[in-house]
Amino acid sequence: MQRSRDAPEFEALRQEQCTEMDRFLLFERRQKWLMWTRHAQQKVALVEKHSAGIEKMRERHTKTAANLEDRQVAAEFELRSSLETEQRNIRIRLRHMEAYCDGLGNKLRSDMPSRVVTERDLRELGQQYNVEKNMKQLHQAKINVMRDRQAKALEDLLERQDTDLERLTEKDRQEVESLESNQTDEEDLLTVTFSRRRTAIEKRWELAIEVVRNQLETSKGARFAAIPLPEWPQEKEEEFGPPSYADEFGDVEDEKALIPFS
Repeated sequence: MQRSRDAPEFEALRQEQCTEMDRFLLFERRQKWLMWTRHAQQKVALVEKHSAGIEKMRERHTKTAANLEDRQVAAEFELRSSLETEQRNIRIRLRHMEAYCDGLGNKLRSDMPSRVVTERDLRELGQQYNVEKNMKQLHQAKINVMRDRQAKALEDLLERQDTDLERLTEKDRQEVESLESNQTDEEDLLTVTFSRRRTAIEKRWELAIEVVRNQLETSKGARFAAIPLPEWPQEKEEEFGPPSYADEFGDVEDEKALIPFS
């Protein structure tokens, strides 16, 4: 083994393999950082999309509820106007009936017959008094019935809106889960891909070491042991950051050219 360590051919080969490993690790680091950056951007974009969708729905719900309330106010105003007209008509009719009955037995002109007020006339006059007496309560009852219907309609609308918002929130949650699942799959695939590439590189390194060893044994007439492969460092995800090829290895037009994968 010492003979192999001292051999300049092995030393040059090891330096070449270490340089290749550094380039591979830099490329791997860059690809992972780009992937994580893109994943973060995708999540931010999705959150912004969901926030905008929820805000738009809430604005639409607010506008719909306001329109319903405006229609309800207009409907109550119309009902009140109708009831006021009915009230005026009742009072006008009552005055006419009072005038007719108050003229009982009186003759306004000699050429006109005297009025004949029957029990039916008096009974209708009494009924009209009762109608006028209860008119305010009846009208308020009609208004209350309308308000109850309107309150129920608004309550139903708000419940439907809450359901729509819950469905949208659930849909957004599922989209987030789907995105996270896809991103996890992509990260796993990248990890597997680089693991396979490391294995391919190691096999090529082993072959290169064996070729140099055979050449040395042939030229030196002595036995040489195979040198160990460079050891891959253990990297933590939090150590990854945006690498710079220009700083470490100069400008590279094709970053894949850094790594011979075959």
